[in-house]
Amino acid sequence: MQKICFAAHGMSPLDLVKSRRLAAAHRRLLSPEDNATVAVTALDCGFNHLGRFAILYRQAYGESPSETLARGRKGKSASLGS
Repeated sequence: MQKICFAAHGMSPLDLVKSRRLAAAHRRLLSPEDNATVAVTALDCGFNHLGRFAILYRQAYGESPSETLARGRKGKSASLGS
């Protein structure tokens, strides 16, 4: 399984799961619900350790989850004002 996953995706099954969870969190933070928080988003996407989530997120996206959430809220309010 490990070799098949690596051949198909270039990463281990665990890394693939983490990558997909991070991508889901990223999408949700960019298009947040009105009451969205980083903690709830991380937990909903399968991350049980918030500090580790923040580290992985910054490594993947170059900013903190709260920065992405702020941009998502700003973009949402800008589109509502248009």
